[in-house]
Amino acid sequence: MIYNVLLKSRLQQKTGESEAEFELRRMELAAKNKSGRSTAQRQLPESDEEIQARLAAWYSRDEAFAAELTKLPAMDAACIVVEADLDAVLRGRHTA
Repeated sequence: MIYNVLLKSRLQQKTGESEAEFELRRMELAAKNKSGRSTAQRQLPESDEEIQARLAAWYSRDEAFAAELTKLPAMDAACIVVEADLDAVLRGRHTA
């Protein structure tokens, strides 16, 4: 039997940065710039809707699934056949 197994996404919701973290980053960037200024913008946290959209896009790709081949052991396969045969006998549909 072949099963399509859904892989686990490694996407995480973006947390953004605090005002203090932003100011520190902005000052570091401004220090590296010749003009002493920075056009950095604060990174805001990702909303639930945004992460849901990213997850939906990720799971819509074929790479989000892996085909797994599963072989039933001979005994299990024989038990399934016997159970199906017994079910057919009990329902009055046995043909053998």
